[in-house]
Amino acid sequence: MFRVNRLELNKMDKYGQPMNAAMTPPKLPLSPEEHAAIRKRLRDLLAEHEALDKQVTQLTRNSPPADQLLIPRLKKRKLQIRDHIWRLEALLTPDDLA
Repeated sequence: MFRVNRLELNKMDKYGQPMNAAMTPPKLPLSPEEHAAIRKRLRDLLAEHEALDKQVTQLTRNSPPADQLLIPRLKKRKLQIRDHIWRLEALLTPDDLA
């Protein structure tokens, strides 16, 4: 039986795009090591999202923004990170909530 490594599905490529974005991670039982790795990745992504949010806020406070292209790029990256966080949280959430 072929088992897909869920952690490989959730890596970003060099452009910040999720690799295999069209694939949905399988809902197989997580090992303790996989669970810990996903939790660590979630913490890292949440910290990166918060840092980007602060950066966007600071850049938009200036009347004429310094770089008109930077703000949309940062916002797009924030959305990509949010999607990635959602996928990782879906891995940690059990299917059958009783």
